[in-house]
This record gives sequence, structure tokens and C-alpha cells, in this order.
Amino acid sequence: MAKKLGVTRGTITGLLHGLERSNLLRREAHKEDKRKQLLRLTDQGRELLAKVLPDYGLRIADIMAGLDAEERRQLISLSSKLIAGIPTPGDT
Repeated sequence: MAKKLGVTRGTITGLLHGLERSNLLRREAHKEDKRKQLLRLTDQGRELLAKVLPDYGLRIADIMAGLDAEERRQLISLSSKLIAGIPTPGDT
């Protein structure tokens, strides 16, 4: 996860610890591979996300309101190409 996000493992560990302390996230052992952990939002985490995401969605809708359907399609297509071309940190 850290590599995909371009941060250190310590950064991710600190973030996860903070989310756990705030009762927003819990970790569970993977049933087949004990080296892995599953991350699950708590009820409190889901409530917070439900409050934040609608506002985020409204902001994106406001930003996109100036584009017609074809322009939105082009933006999504070009953005996808740009994202696909971004190397994962450490791959360069």
C-alpha cells in the first residue's frame, strides 16, 4: 500500500494507528495468509465517510457543471490515460 501511495511504510503504519485510535478503522487477520491484514471501517468510520463523501461529490459536480457530456467523457478518458502513465514510486 505504501509503495502505491508513494509514502513510507512508517507513514502508513502511523496513519492506520491514528485511525484505529480514533475508532474509525479496525484491522483483522487474513484467514489464509497471516502476513496480511484486512482493514475495515468501523460504524463510526462509515458515518464519517457518509458525511464527507456527499460534500466531495457536490464539489466535483459543481466543478464539472461547466462541461457538456462530451467534454466530461473526454476529461475522464484523458485523465485515465494520465493516471495509467504515472509510475509507481520506486519503479523509476
